[in-house]
Formats: sequence, structure tokens, C-alpha cells
Amino acid sequence: MGILQQAQIRTMQKGLAVIFKVALVIFVAEGAYMLVLPYLELPPNVWLNAIVDASALTLVSGVCIYFFVIKPYIDAREKSEQQLSGLLAIAPDAIITTNEAGLIRMFNQRAQNAFGYKEDEVLGLSIEMLMPRKFRDGHAEKMATFKSSGLERKHMSERSGLCALRKDGSEFPAEASISKLSSQGQTILTVSLHDIT
Repeated sequence: MGILQQAQIRTMQKGLAVIFKVALVIFVAEGAYMLVLPYLELPPNVWLNAIVDASALTLVSGVCIYFFVIKPYIDAREKSEQQLSGLLAIAPDAIITTNEAGLIRMFNQRAQNAFGYKEDEVLGLSIEMLMPRKFRDGHAEKMATFKSSGLERKHMSERSGLCALRKDGSEFPAEASISKLSSQGQTILTVSLHDIT
């Protein structure tokens, strides 16, 4: 079983756990409210009782769902993102992640050191800004071919004299590979680049 299949199974298991927690929280909230209801002095108006009952259940359930379902999910996601950021920060190569259109979404510390840009200077811009002009021609077609291919990873050494472009306009020789990951209808492209100066 591959890594992606294992991740999908874990995601399904987590989804089922969330549904169970939500159902349990609603059950406990309703049970607690029904236990307290006889001690509340409510007027005998049926409509008012229904509105108060629904409001109280919604309030109690909402608070419980936030603290027992949503907050743990947010905390786990933040922890996962911090771990990923930590791994990318210590990676030995420049790592640049783009969306399908080639717009930069992540630019690790090694990439910042290699190219001379801060991450906030390049986020949302085309990855082609990091290429000398001679490599920009035909880049979009090559990316489209790679995205539609069955390949998940490709080494870009077949381009003789592969170079990258720094912020100051200077070029440096590099080895690079590209990988793609399709998730939830989106394709994420990741370039790993090594300065071979």
C-alpha cells in the first residue's frame, strides 16, 4: 500500500472520528439540557419552550463541538504545518512550491539564500522570474506536458547548462528536479534546486 493510499485511509478514519465526536457531543448536550430542563421555570408557551430548547441546545452543542472537535483539529493542523515548515527550513536544497499556474506558494530558506529574495517578495509571482530569459521560452508547454504525463517526478538535467536567476540579475548553474502531487482536484508542483557553483 502506497503512502498516498495510507494517507487517504487515515483521512477517512479521522473523518469518521469527527462525525462520532459531533454526534456524541450533541447527545451529551441534549441529555444535560433535558436533565436541567425540569428545574428551569419556563412559561407554559409551547413555541417559546421550543425556541428556548433549540437555542440552548445549539449554544451548548456549539461550544462543545468547538472545544472537542474543531479546536483539536486546528491544533493538529497547526502542529503538522509547523513540522513541515521545520523540515523545509532545514532541507539541504532550495525548495519552491507552485500551484498549477506556476505561481509560487512556498519558498524555503535555502531558496531565499540562493536567489536573494525574501519569501514575501515572490509569493504569488510566476516561477519564471527565477529563470534566465533563455529558459522561459517554451517553459509553459514543458510544464503542461509534465502535468499531463503519468510521471510524478522529473530530473531537469536534460537541459544542458541549466541556470537559475538571482534577484541581482546574476545567474548560477543548478541541478533541479520537479515533482507533482494532485490533491483535492489541485496539482501542487515542487521544484528542488541545488546550486552547483
